[in-house]
Amino acid sequence: MAETRTGPRLAGHPSAAKTAMAAPRILTVNGGSSSIKFAVYPVGAGKPDDRPELSGSMEGIGTHRCRLKAVDAASRLICSKKVHARNHHHAAKVMVEFLRATLLSSSISAVGHRVVHGGIHLNRHTRITAGIIRELKQSVPLDMAHLPREIILIESMIAAYPGAMQVACLDTAFHRTLPPVARLYAIPRKFARQGLRRYGFHGLSYSFLMEELRRMTPAKAKGRVILAHLGSGASMAAVSNGRPVDTTMGFTPVAGLVMATRPGDLDPGLLVHLMRRLALSPAAAERFINEDCGLKAVSGRTGDMRDLHRLARRDAACREAVALFCRRARGAIGALAAEMGGLDILVFSGGIGENDAMVRRSICRNLDFLGVRLASSANNKASRIVSQPGSRVLVCVIPTDEEKMIAAIVRRHLRSRRLR
Repeated sequence: MAETRTGPRLAGHPSAAKTAMAAPRILTVNGGSSSIKFAVYPVGAGKPDDRPELSGSMEGIGTHRCRLKAVDAASRLICSKKVHARNHHHAAKVMVEFLRATLLSSSISAVGHRVVHGGIHLNRHTRITAGIIRELKQSVPLDMAHLPREIILIESMIAAYPGAMQVACLDTAFHRTLPPVARLYAIPRKFARQGLRRYGFHGLSYSFLMEELRRMTPAKAKGRVILAHLGSGASMAAVSNGRPVDTTMGFTPVAGLVMATRPGDLDPGLLVHLMRRLALSPAAAERFINEDCGLKAVSGRTGDMRDLHRLARRDAACREAVALFCRRARGAIGALAAEMGGLDILVFSGGIGENDAMVRRSICRNLDFLGVRLASSANNKASRIVSQPGSRVLVCVIPTDEEKMIAAIVRRHLRSRRLR
């Protein structure tokens, strides 16, 4: 589909376009390994049902299949075209050029960036300064899979919007109040003092899900909650009385559940053995655990759960990959529930958690001892509540919205600046 210019579709007519340009706006930027998601929100919004004025994505960065797509506030497609983006630096330029064509770009007064790993010292959402960028660059060895690209996007947005407030929205911030014992690894204490501990990730998603739960069921949201963010990256978090008490990911986003191309929990002795046997350098070992493991490795075909279901009918390895994903997730629910002494709410989210009824059903199998009972019809329809009436545990499917959470964090920073 050819690109459709967005000014008339968004603004309606020239006078409306001028009004649209005058209102200050927030741009959210969420960079992945080969993708960027972005959205534009009005600064003065912030209601639960608010929608972005524009949202879009670039998938397949660095490949010949890279495509830019965008929709307006009514979810109407306003752009779908192939673009040439060799890397995230080039992709950022393409995104800015597109935004400038929409007549919204000149009104952007703040930019919120998803930052997966804030490093050892950053554990709160923070306004980006030269010092913060230096801190993030020093933290790159902790998260080679995300931080280098995120820093490129930060620096690109500073260049594109030099007068805008830039805010780092940290996935690790949600977990900063984990109990001290939950942060520990069984390694010498001197390493813990150097920041080698469990951090936890997917925090923006978890923050959003907890806000949704508080709106849905305020009383139960104060109870024992397990949040399952299941996608190509997957993790769970246990929240009791509104505070995180444990999570499946650790020092890096590689640990915990089986993921598309990451192994989840892995015997460190096995990794050492493979490094010796294959003469892997640390960099090669890092690529191995981030890109060559997980569902992709077990199936020998793909890390995409949708493709695995399709192939599983005739491929035993693909069936086994799906079964392993569900088995590990089910075990994690049991462990997290044990830490809290029971379970009141189980939330499924993320691309797999929101859309895959079979995976939800398989994960919940044998969890009736906790009080988990799915309603088949509701589960197949992906209703907001998929547990049986009267089930002791409320099981929900809640689509996550990291972009909306980023916008909310940026609004708080803008209000704080105005109050000074």
